[in-house]
Amino acid sequence: MSNFFKTIKEWFIFWSNSIWNTFHFGYMKRKAKKLHKLTGKQYFVVPKTQTSCMVVDNSFIKAYNKNVPKSKRIRHIDLLKMCYYKTSAGTYKS
Repeated sequence: MSNFFKTIKEWFIFWSNSIWNTFHFGYMKRKAKKLHKLTGKQYFVVPKTQTSCMVVDNSFIKAYNKNVPKSKRIRHIDLLKMCYYKTSAGTYKS
């Protein structure tokens, strides 16, 4: 009986995290699109933790790379592999 409750608990946690991740990703995707419309920069939605993500741009990656050892730097190709969503690279239009 204890194993049954453990299975139900794990199932509930998995589905609640899945629903949270879906809504959070949608929110971050809209945020990236909105920032792209304002500035014209390319934005990436990348994982932050297991249940959240964040929006970054190239200036954030440059600042990150300045503060970490050379072996832990993020290249643009690695950023493209790990991002969930990216906006198009464009120029600012007023």
